[in-house]
Amino acid sequence: MKFTIFASVLAAASPVQAVTTPEQRKGNLTIALFADSQADSCGANDISNAISLTTNSIPVSFTCFNVLDTFSRSNNSTTGFQPGAANYHDDGEQRNGVAWLLQNKHLYDGNANYSRVWYSQVNTSRVDPGKAGKWVFYTYALPNCEQLAKGRPSRPNDHPWYETSCQTSVDGQCRVTAGPIVSFAINTAVGYNPAHDGCATWGKLGAASSLRQGAGTRVLTVVSVMAIWLLS
Repeated sequence: MKFTIFASVLAAASPVQAVTTPEQRKGNLTIALFADSQADSCGANDISNAISLTTNSIPVSFTCFNVLDTFSRSNNSTTGFQPGAANYHDDGEQRNGVAWLLQNKHLYDGNANYSRVWYSQVNTSRVDPGKAGKWVFYTYALPNCEQLAKGRPSRPNDHPWYETSCQTSVDGQCRVTAGPIVSFAINTAVGYNPAHDGCATWGKLGAASSLRQGAGTRVLTVVSVMAIWLLS
């Protein structure tokens, strides 16, 4: 894995420590997006030339990111804080939102089709791929983490979203979506995993498969067939 974050930049965003090796990735959530032309890099777990976001924040509410707003040149920052969607107060050290660090934002291409996502969620102690993690990660085909298009007839399957809350290995994992990822979200899994009898494994339309799990999202509950994601 090729992944370098400078300690001084990372410290400015949050208490996350410098991440220069897979071993040091423990305790963080890292998300990288790949254009279709970068399929081989995603499949090789090489995010050195991919736009990515890293955090160790576990938000107290659903926190949404638009890909364009986050990675385009209009955002001049490589570190920052994204508030959560719900009107909650911070819970001790757990804030209502996500402190983030961006890598390779200068490589963002507004014309690219970002249909591949690499995801790493590893506990600080024991590494348990496939076991319940601390975060729920969602991807959406619409802006603002919407599930249905506004202003016109729309069905959930027209704009599929996906969710996962399981741990990965330290090398992470690459997945392919049915279309471009326009927005994504991060939330705490503290209530999600127990409510669904385990973690979700890349569920489509909120109907996750894994550990006897079905899943729902914050706005719309959809009963659908299990989605099988393609390994890149």
